Amino acid sequence: MGLRYDESKIEAFMDLLKEYNPEYVEPLVLSNSQQRAFGKFKDGSNLLILGKAGTGKSKLIGEFQKYIDKETTKILHVTSTTGISAHNIGGVTINSFMGIGTGEQSADVLYKRVRSKRDIAKRLREMDILVIDEISMMSAGMFEKIDEVLKKIRSNHKALFGGMQVVLTGDFLQLRPVFKNAKDTRLLVQSPLFLHHFAKDTIVLETNFRQSLDTCFNDILDRIRTGHFTDEDVSKLRTRQLLPPPSGIVTLVSSNKKADHINVYNLEQINSSDVCFQANFLGNGDLLKELQSQLKHINNIRLRKGCRVLLIKNLNTQIGLVNGAVGTVMDTYANGVRVKFDNGCTETITRVEFNLELDNVKVTCKQIPLILAYGITIHRSQSLSLDSACLDLDDCFCDAQVYVALSRIKTLNGVYLKSFDPTRITVDPVLLEYTLMQNCA
Repeated sequence: MGLRYDESKIEAFMDLLKEYNPEYVEPLVLSNSQQRAFGKFKDGSNLLILGKAGTGKSKLIGEFQKYIDKETTKILHVTSTTGISAHNIGGVTINSFMGIGTGEQSADVLYKRVRSKRDIAKRLREMDILVIDEISMMSAGMFEKIDEVLKKIRSNHKALFGGMQVVLTGDFLQLRPVFKNAKDTRLLVQSPLFLHHFAKDTIVLETNFRQSLDTCFNDILDRIRTGHFTDEDVSKLRTRQLLPPPSGIVTLVSSNKKADHINVYNLEQINSSDVCFQANFLGNGDLLKELQSQLKHINNIRLRKGCRVLLIKNLNTQIGLVNGAVGTVMDTYANGVRVKFDNGCTETITRVEFNLELDNVKVTCKQIPLILAYGITIHRSQSLSLDSACLDLDDCFCDAQVYVALSRIKTLNGVYLKSFDPTRITVDPVLLEYTLMQNCA
């Protein structure tokens, strides 16, 4: 018989602790599959961590970083395949990190390019662990080129990536690589190198935190993700097409052009003066260019009193100032705006720092962490958890785009469909087969 606790007293104590220590952060509770991944990570194993949307892949990467910083002397670098996802996890793109540009040249040409950049070559030789997020958007050819470059740079031609620990995370049933005039259009799962090292060493994150309060919606999303949705699923989604969306709700769209049009149109309907905030970038070199690329959408922010905005950075998780929080601008000032968020929190939002640091070089952007919340691309919505959104899905143009859009929203009651064509729900058969083999569908 174990000790018995009065949970109400514990909760009261935790509330008191938070009141007197605003910087207190509750310890992250890991799911069973996250704990298995964490254990293998600490053992130094190469890891492929797969999980559908909302299973805590980004949070797990953050825990890896904390562990390495506090408990070891190892050097870990976090990267991703796109600027948006790299920004979300506080890293840089893998191409920028490797110093290989677009990576279109041969591995030999890329090696010579990297070798000529002493700082980058030194970093690649001395590092211990490399994390690559959103692995679904990496091609087989790019993966194999990176491996060859690292083997030569690190003078280790036998071990994967020249002997460093490699952690890959993502979901192959989300967004896939974009091939622009490429001769090699193989997907990552079609690479013998990838299959040799990772086909058996896969951990699947199973617990869905985002849709945990709506198991019915979670089940629908699971079937849409694999393309095995039913007529009943379509009927339930169509019930969300008949409802007029609330005023000021976020609309997810497939293109930047459409998102920009929605934002400009809605802002112009507001009869108040503009207030503009120009980003202030500090630093130089390639790392600054990387940060500017990641934050180009907030280079110049134009707002008005009464406009709808979305927070793009965690400021205070205890009171709900989290990435993805939506609200209305109540007042504008020279150095910021006062926002009433839909969760009930009202705060003055001023400039904050967005930082990147690599090789003891730090670059910074000081800017208001807000964007207009009328139109957002599905791609930019990655990592967001939204209470509600209107989805314009008619012109989705690539596999998994419908799933990615729907899976941003916590409950079915938060979904408002401006358009919905079930034929737009597509899944790549090769990626589906691989995912089913890994028992992560």
